[in-house]
Amino acid sequence: MNLLKPSLRKQYTVFIVFLILMVLFCMRGIDLEKDVPNLGLAMYQPIDEGAYSTVAINLTHYGDLHTTADGFELWTSPHFRSNALGNALQYISFQLFGNNFYGMRMPSVFCAISIFILLALSIRNLNHLLGENQKKYRVALLVILAYLCVDFIFLTASRQFEPSIFRCFFTLLTFYIFLRQRHSNRMRYFWLAFLSVSSIFFVYLSNFFVLVIGLAICIVLILRRDRKKWMYAFLFYCLGAAAALFLAELYYRIVWNTTAVQNLFDAFSTFAQIQDYTIITQNVSPLLFLKNIVAFFTSNIFFYNPLLLILTLWALIVNIRILLNEKNLEYAFIIGAILGLLLQTTFSEDYIMRKSIVIFPLLFINIMLAFYKTESFRQMLQHKKNIVTHMLFALFSVVVILILWKAFRVRFDVYAADFSTPDLNILILSSIIQCSAGLLCLYCTFLKKTSIKKLGYIALAIALFGSFFINIYFSFSQVYCNQQYTEKQVAIDLGNAVQSNYVMGPYVYEYSLYNDIYPLVTTQLQKAEYAKSPLIQYYFDYAASSYEQHLNEQIFAESGYGFKLFRTFSRSFVQRGLDGTVGLYRKVPAQVNKP
Repeated sequence: MNLLKPSLRKQYTVFIVFLILMVLFCMRGIDLEKDVPNLGLAMYQPIDEGAYSTVAINLTHYGDLHTTADGFELWTSPHFRSNALGNALQYISFQLFGNNFYGMRMPSVFCAISIFILLALSIRNLNHLLGENQKKYRVALLVILAYLCVDFIFLTASRQFEPSIFRCFFTLLTFYIFLRQRHSNRMRYFWLAFLSVSSIFFVYLSNFFVLVIGLAICIVLILRRDRKKWMYAFLFYCLGAAAALFLAELYYRIVWNTTAVQNLFDAFSTFAQIQDYTIITQNVSPLLFLKNIVAFFTSNIFFYNPLLLILTLWALIVNIRILLNEKNLEYAFIIGAILGLLLQTTFSEDYIMRKSIVIFPLLFINIMLAFYKTESFRQMLQHKKNIVTHMLFALFSVVVILILWKAFRVRFDVYAADFSTPDLNILILSSIIQCSAGLLCLYCTFLKKTSIKKLGYIALAIALFGSFFINIYFSFSQVYCNQQYTEKQVAIDLGNAVQSNYVMGPYVYEYSLYNDIYPLVTTQLQKAEYAKSPLIQYYFDYAASSYEQHLNEQIFAESGYGFKLFRTFSRSFVQRGLDGTVGLYRKVPAQVNKP
């Protein structure tokens, strides 16, 4: 290695470290059959995972998306239809890995690995473009990639089949292509629009925030007063959007016998009926807007890493100033993405506690963009009065502390029973360390004295230690060292009880693995009709216990039959302190089912 030129030696070292981190990152694909952490910890539900897999499971079991061989209609919710990318990858995965959790979850693992690589390539390109490839920026890249290996929330997202990880990949892919196409005044905007619109109709319908990116870039181009470039950008953006809409229309008409726009409206209608899903359309309340904004900043990606919250807010302040002064399009993209999701959350709180993961890698790019301009921002502050900068920093600190307090308050009020006492104590201690050290780092970094700046570096090291420690702790305690396989066992036991028979129920898809059952999810009206068929003998749902959701007998009131619980299955998964035991119900004549 000493024989290499200094520049090559640097690249060689960085590449070796990258490969080591890559191997560590890929460990998330090991033992995918383990149970999911309790709901309050990461907000992922195994039963939801089955619902998101509707399309791939129907294709795997029946070879059809609409009807079974016996004529039963298969119902696919409009928003599940939009995850074409994830469903296609999952169908291939089922063929390669079999009808098990590896077949269900490997697409998310591969998607996470792609995100890891794309983030590394994006920051590497930015380092050359804006950072002159200085050593400190290469070190920052490796620290970010190392953190990505241990982040608890990203690890959990990587091991569950849920559209957010695919949305995250597509958004980052859009940025990478936008960055790589920076010398093209045409294709850059074509791909921006094409990928943005495609992410809505082929990845997940609630990805509307990506359109704000195009709006932000359009505004910056107008402010540049370069009419020719703006016209080219607008024209090719429209062409890209039209191309994506054309493909979406073909997909929805051919596969689902509907239009892309109609499916979109149907999905929003479905969302509006879901409990805890907030869409502000009328009776607008400023408090509700504020509540949704706070929900964004108290989401999981910040809750387990207060340092990321502090650096994200600081970077947004720096980058907005840089954007206004320099009108850089890369800055416009990142700010547009973050503020776009914040704006969307303000009007529609789509389980942001979990789904904020879609901009997770962009937050690190946001921080890097601010890192490149740290010196100029420090010089700007030096021209302001000391009292002003200290008052602004005090206000910034108060906002951060209030956000963290609210994050803990939400979890204590609703999900405290999902955490163990040691987990909560470690979380509180880590948050205090990260918050104190992170704020101290920012305070010291923008003061003139060299000795104070050295203290800032020490504070940053302490904050990073707290961030890595808490995420390593939860990653190992909740994932790698977790030895619970109850979800798999429920599927096996269900298969032994039912054999090769139909099983109706809204949550049966998750447990159609490891067995030969025929899962059947259909509409409420059809459930009553199908209950009359001799082929339908079983129904799967939550057991009639203390859990709030279980079989609603009113569905079958007109069929002459009912379903009586005859077997329960225990699970390790805890949701708001309740165990969520599931049960298998057997069809009986209506009078037999009466108490």
